[in-house]
Amino acid sequence: MYVDHKEVGLRIKKLRNQNGVTQEQLAEQLNITTNFLYRIESGNRAASLDLLVEITVHFGVTLDYLVLGNEQPRDSLKEKVRVLIQFLIKWLEEL
Repeated sequence: MYVDHKEVGLRIKKLRNQNGVTQEQLAEQLNITTNFLYRIESGNRAASLDLLVEITVHFGVTLDYLVLGNEQPRDSLKEKVRVLIQFLIKWLEEL
């Protein structure tokens, strides 16, 4: 399987723009330089797996979406969050 770093960069840029975040802001939040983020978004540099995971957490998307462009159905994601919240509530009650 081939990862298209240019497409990954475009998805990161799209997420950043959809959330009204500048390159400078996102770079600071991810603890990287603005130049490095620019190079990732333009496809000239590949992000590490750790950085990709940070970006997915930051924007609330899946790694599958960020790397491969596969959309996860919203209902499926909502259900996973609901199950996780129920588990955490149950776990807290047992403490």
